[in-house]
Order: sequence, then structure tokens, then C-alpha cells
Amino acid sequence: MGRPQKASVAVAVCICLGERHWQHQSIRVSPLHVQSQKDGFLLMHKLSGIGDIERLEYLVHSTERDLKPVQTSDHALIALLYPAMLSGRALHFEGVVTDQLLFQIKHDVMPLLAARDERLQPIEITAAGQTPAAAGAAASDVGTGYSAGVDSFATLQLYSEAHAPASHRISHIALFQNTQTATGGFLDGMVARAEDYSALKGLPLSKVSSNIEAVISAVETLGRAESYRQSHSLRSAASASCLASGLRRYVFSGSYDYRLVTVAQTVDVAYVDPMLMPLLSTAAFEFVSGCAGMRRFDKTLLVADNAEAWKHLHVCIRRTGAADSQTKGRGRADFINCSSCWKCVRTIFTLELEGKLERFGAVFDLALFERSRKDVVKNLRHRAKMGDGQAVDVLAYAETKGGLNAFYARKLQLGS
Repeated sequence: MGRPQKASVAVAVCICLGERHWQHQSIRVSPLHVQSQKDGFLLMHKLSGIGDIERLEYLVHSTERDLKPVQTSDHALIALLYPAMLSGRALHFEGVVTDQLLFQIKHDVMPLLAARDERLQPIEITAAGQTPAAAGAAASDVGTGYSAGVDSFATLQLYSEAHAPASHRISHIALFQNTQTATGGFLDGMVARAEDYSALKGLPLSKVSSNIEAVISAVETLGRAESYRQSHSLRSAASASCLASGLRRYVFSGSYDYRLVTVAQTVDVAYVDPMLMPLLSTAAFEFVSGCAGMRRFDKTLLVADNAEAWKHLHVCIRRTGAADSQTKGRGRADFINCSSCWKCVRTIFTLELEGKLERFGAVFDLALFERSRKDVVKNLRHRAKMGDGQAVDVLAYAETKGGLNAFYARKLQLGS
């Protein structure tokens, strides 16, 4: 009953204080301004009412020469929703947004976000202009992000010719970054991996960087890492929307399957992605929560047969490919994955259970793994006790392979 009462109070305050209060406390967003750039364009809005932040900017570079700038402020609407709800400030767009998106954000997205995060409150959102989503004029390409992780490779494999109809096959990959510098703010190694995959598969690559981190930091009370986990789905959706003129749909490589979906307060907004993404979709541009019907270890097993992943899989939370990160963790420095963080451990354990770990000898330090089998299990058990459903899944899968004693003795039932 607590949360609905808070929402009712917020509405009452809005009615009592009237329109002048909301104008004074609002974040005002100028019409979209587009600047041409080499191999891309800059989408810019002037801002007022959010600290000393004067602009919201999205810099788009693409190998797709025909990619045109978007015509609406939909990306800004999605991007500014979290900081506006966090600060309790109304949003007013002096430009144009899609009517369907605005309607769904008002009546579905804000209640969903407020239900899972008690710090967020519904706000008033207005726009000087609204335009209908033109379904008939929609592009046909399908995009997804490329991180070279398990979720990323699983999406690329499931939404490929081998499994998906033509309307859902990935035809475009993207990289997003939440800070904006002269180089786009991308970490060393990220761009090189994506460019290599783009060239290998013949897929256009778009890079989108923005200053949304600075915008959110102006009102955020959480630390940077915690703030990112509470808002990354909206950040990524905003960046993907910058590509909407060339894409029909965008597939998110989500982390959590349908069994784990919840509106309870969690450490990561991705727990609501399968609900959130359809609500951010319009008749012209659709967001899909990719592989949401698959558990993490199901996706790992799918990726185990992907020859490209054998050489390029990157799951590590410590190493990025940058030279100064390669000594982090316990694995040898010549491996892209440290082979000892919790994400590396979970992936290695799953691949070993399936008898396919040797295929990944180019990306994991397998000698370290052989020396630390009990540490691997200790790590997974700890995470399972802390409520990590994905760790629970993989330990349960171990029982179908003969149990942990078989794992220690290297006598797993690999044929079952």
C-alpha cells in the first residue's frame, strides 16, 4: 500500500500547486539540433533546470553511409526520464516527440519504474509537438549491441539465419558509451573487438556516445557504478533510438530471463527489461528483450558451439583489453579474461560441465582453472547464497552431470 499512497500524494501536490509550480521546477529541452560530423552526426538539445548541465548530446558515427539523423526528440525523452523522476522535476520538450512513446511513458513506464525504485516518482511530461509513429515508413534493419560477451553472442546466434525469420535477423551492430570525449569515451579494446566482428560478418557498425553520465550525475545520490546499474536500460534505449532512422527493431542482450523478472527493488534495472522494452517501443521502432526465454547457462551452452566465440568471448569484469587492465585478476596477462572474477568463473564452470571448455583455451587461462577447481565452486556457492539465481542454476545443472564430486574428479557425465 505504501507506494500507491506516495503516487497519490504526488498527484495531489501537482494539482494543488498548479502549472506555475511545474514550470518553475521543470527541465526544459530545446528542439533537436543536428550537426553533421565526419562519418556521422551530432544530436543536440539545450537543457535548463538540471544543475549546470546546459546540453544533452549524442554523437553518432557509423560505417553505414546512408544512416540519417532522427527527426524527433524520442531519444532525449527516454534519456532524461530517469534524472527527471529522480529529481521530481517535470519535463517539457519544446520540440517533437512520438505520441505513442509519450503516452506509454506517462501511463506505463513511469509506474513501472516507480514500482521498482522508491526514489523515483511520476512527473508531468509535456511536448510542444507530437507526431504519430509511421509504421509504413519503418526501416527494415535489425540492430544489437556487440560486447563479445555471452549475452551478446547468444543474441547474435539466436537472431541469425540459422534460427530467426528474415524480419528478425541481426543486420547491424552497435557500441554505446555514456561519456563523451574527443575519442568518444570508448574503452580500449571495445572498438577493436567490434570493428573486427563487423568486418568478419559484413555488418555495419555504429558508435553512439553521449554526455548522459554527466546529466544523471547532476541529480544522482548513488555512486557511479550503482547509478549505472539502476539506469543502464534507459541509457542504452536512448542511444539505440538515435539509430531509429535506419533500424526497424533493436534487440537488447539482456541478462535476466523471465523467471527472474520482478518489480521489487533490485541491484539492476535489467530485471524488468522484458516488461520495459515493449513499453518503449512504437509502431515504427521496436525494442526486443533478446533471449529472455533462456537462462544464463542455456545461453552459455548455445555460445559453446560458436567458433567465433572460441576466439573472442569476453566476459571479464576486470579486463577490458586495455594494456593497463591485463594484469588484473589471477590469470596470465596474455588472456583477455582474468579467469578468476565471478563472471569468468561462472562461464568457465558451465563450459566445463558441458565438456567444451577446451575450445576456449584462447580466451581463458585453463591452467589456472585446473589449479583452483574448489575455489570456483566456493565462489559460485557464495553467490548462490547471496541470491544470485544464475549461480543457483549452474550449480543445479552440475547435479545433472554427476555432482560436484564428479567435477572435482574430472569425471562429469558429458554425454547426458
